[in-house]
Amino acid sequence: MSSLFTRRKTDLVKGFAILFMYIHHFYLDPSRYEGFPIYFFLGEEFVNKVAVFMKICVAMFMFLSGYGMYLSAQKKQGEHALALYSIKRYIKLIFSFFFIFWLVQLIFYPTMRWRKIYGTSLDSLGYFLIDMFGLAHLFHTPTYLGTWWYISLISLVIFTFPILFRLFDQRVWLYMAIIVLIQWIEPVKDLEYVRYLPAFSFGMLFARYHFVDYFHRKIEQSPHSKWLFGALMGFGCILCFYFRSVPNIPIGLKDGLIVSYIISFIVLFIPDFKIGVELGKRSMSMFLTHTLVRTTFFKEFSYGFYDAGLNLLVFTLVTYMIALAIDEMKVKCGYDRFVDRLTKRI
Repeated sequence: MSSLFTRRKTDLVKGFAILFMYIHHFYLDPSRYEGFPIYFFLGEEFVNKVAVFMKICVAMFMFLSGYGMYLSAQKKQGEHALALYSIKRYIKLIFSFFFIFWLVQLIFYPTMRWRKIYGTSLDSLGYFLIDMFGLAHLFHTPTYLGTWWYISLISLVIFTFPILFRLFDQRVWLYMAIIVLIQWIEPVKDLEYVRYLPAFSFGMLFARYHFVDYFHRKIEQSPHSKWLFGALMGFGCILCFYFRSVPNIPIGLKDGLIVSYIISFIVLFIPDFKIGVELGKRSMSMFLTHTLVRTTFFKEFSYGFYDAGLNLLVFTLVTYMIALAIDEMKVKCGYDRFVDRLTKRI
């Protein structure tokens, strides 16, 4: 039986995640757009609160990583094959990052931002290389763009995935209990790796037990109540907004539960419309480059359309076009083929 969680549905979820990220980064608090006259149709305070909630975008990407990596790892036999899978996964990730890292460095070299970030001391080359491998956040060294911190997180997850997978595969519920319990342990609960393990682990759990497909079969058995069920789940997504502000529950656990619910809703009830899917396909390049436009070099343009919604719309279109150009460049110059050949030889 084919799964409802298809490649297009995955891209659709990524499309929503990148839009959530844009809202989060744009309107997290008034300091983000200080000095720009902006009209908020829904009210500035409400938009700020929604933008805080949209931090779940990171957990959404982590859930998808856990889901996809678990399904891929299931096909591997033995520890060697599992370690090899993680190496190949990391190579694909880091070479995608290399392309954008060097492109950014070359295009914006005349601005001398590299000198401001890395300095000109003996340590500068080390800072540059650490940043090139996406590990600046992990080592607390300077980085060209703050949003590249996610590369450190997902790299660490990939490095440790063989261990996580074996623990999960052999003692699934004990593993889940441990992941939940460590969310209360000081000070490790504040580490990004620990904070986002629940979302990643819920992704593996949903892949193992095919929860979305199970819910889909149950809904299809009662077609007359499908839209009622969808409306109730949609209302539940609104309740997630309030659930995230509930005190005394670790934020990593709350985000893991919330994104499991919201992603299920998207896959079950939202058609894989072309715009959403296309945004998802370009989400990696959009994520890695959008800060250059939003704040680093073109902040006046990004916040200069006087309306909160219009700012986001124009920004999304511009950064999508940039990402599309980058992805097409990688194809035309043979970079993607090179990476594919490299991983196959390992």
